[in-house]
Amino acid sequence: LENEENDLVLRRSKRARVQKDFGPDFYGFNIENDPLSLKEAFSSPDAIFWKEAVNDEMESLVSNKIWKLVDLPPGCKTIG
Repeated sequence: LENEENDLVLRRSKRARVQKDFGPDFYGFNIENDPLSLKEAFSSPDAIFWKEAVNDEMESLVSNKIWKLVDLPPGCKTIG
């Protein structure tokens, strides 16, 4: 039984590896830094797009009834 184990020959795959191509824009998406605050987003060159995204998100929250606006009770402070 020991002789049989020593006679095993390992084979290498002969399949050609194909390099994945994500397109010329992939690198550009990786090097862009997203803003860390709303103020930073609204003062960036892409401010128009950020404002549109924020408005879309707020409309989605309201239409899906995720939250509702209420009056702040007396003596309470807002958070955030």
